[in-house]
Amino acid sequence: MNQDSADRRIERSRRAILEAFRSLFFERGYGGVDVCEVAARANVGRSTLYKHFRNKEDLLVQSLRPFLALLTDACISDRQPDGLSYIPEHFWEKRRFARAVFSGRSMSLIVATLAEAIEQRLTVMPGAGPSLLPVRLVAAQLAASQMTLLDEWLRGRGAATTAQITVALHRSSRALVRELMPYGSVDGFIREN
Repeated sequence: MNQDSADRRIERSRRAILEAFRSLFFERGYGGVDVCEVAARANVGRSTLYKHFRNKEDLLVQSLRPFLALLTDACISDRQPDGLSYIPEHFWEKRRFARAVFSGRSMSLIVATLAEAIEQRLTVMPGAGPSLLPVRLVAAQLAASQMTLLDEWLRGRGAATTAQITVALHRSSRALVRELMPYGSVDGFIREN
């Protein structure tokens, strides 16, 4: 078998595992997902699953990575990131299932993973300098803020369009970064207090 076909096989297995996880996750919620059932539904062995993912938490994080990247970009760019609107649109379409995402252990894992990604981006932001709080706390506040906005909106606790939520995700994230990291350079622009 050549390297190209081996790579395709690996990617197919990985995709099948993630699809099986998402399917079970939306059917049963995070607590109801069993790794053995994920492997069975993906039609792979447990050892194959564990070659690609460390555990159930890793499956959740990896399945949400594209969403988390967009939310992270919203914190560091003065321009609204391309694709950010996909997040509220996708969750609104699947709002019946969103309760599984925005509840219990899965919500805390998502917020922690998003905070870690935001922290990594903020620490390498051009011109990053003194901030009001440690970057870890700024990132935690940003992640919690973004996820709470989505959660409250999806639960119907305030009416807004997907376009309004998209703008709010970006503007509120940028405002927090500007205020809590006032000396940082964002998109080449250095703010001074």
